[in-house]
Amino acid sequence: MIKQLLFVCTTLLFVSCSSDDSNDQDLGIYPDKIYYLYDDLGIGRMDTMEIVTVLYDAQKRVTKLENLYEGLRFEEHRYFYNGSEQHPSKTVHVIYEADPYSDSIVTFHSYDGNNRKTKDSVEIHTQFSSNTVVTNYSYAPGYMYGNTTGNILDTATLDANGNIIHNKKYNYSGTPGLSFESTFTYDNKPHPFARMSNFQSHNRFPLGETFYWDKFSANNFLTQVESTQTHVLHEVQYNYIYRSDGLPTTVNETWDGEPGRWIFTYKNL
Repeated sequence: MIKQLLFVCTTLLFVSCSSDDSNDQDLGIYPDKIYYLYDDLGIGRMDTMEIVTVLYDAQKRVTKLENLYEGLRFEEHRYFYNGSEQHPSKTVHVIYEADPYSDSIVTFHSYDGNNRKTKDSVEIHTQFSSNTVVTNYSYAPGYMYGNTTGNILDTATLDANGNIIHNKKYNYSGTPGLSFESTFTYDNKPHPFARMSNFQSHNRFPLGETFYWDKFSANNFLTQVESTQTHVLHEVQYNYIYRSDGLPTTVNETWDGEPGRWIFTYKNL
């Protein structure tokens, strides 16, 4: 199975590098499948570790992200909309790693008149417990702020496109103070999901371990550094192969010195 997936991804990579740019728009702008390759065995060969499939409804809104890890069902995100609205009012994140006691995270989203999130009400259900965490968002020119259940405060500096370029996360429960600090730089090309309906639901504060495709932003990461007050947690560098319209087809990342690769395919709807 791994060899077959490697052949598929190698073929996709070749096509993305050698495609006729004039036909890029004909390939569509809607993400179809996302492949993650990683040298899991440390032998200098990248194997396909994850495959994410994107599903849509008749209004071209994202309804589900299905994630297979090493060929097994791992997790999925489901999106629910009120009527014809273009942003999900609810996201259900199911983690099947704990089968048969799958964990789930149910998030209810609220937005303002500028389509910015104002509130995430998160219900976390595990085998052992359930609890609710609420994050309220507020904005000022060049900044986004978050207040999570009165204990965690985020202060994010934004660039002109609304990308988080610097964030400080403060925790006021237990030992109060700065928990994480995150710094990002970006290219000037569109993130694969920047124009998709589920974009705002994944536009959130970094947590100290921020993965490329899980935190959506208007543009694509070039570098990221995440740290505590005493040490660096992660340093990541990215480089890209783009289509002529700027959408990335291949994302080569170096995560704390370890190479990985994301491959995006697109389709028309």
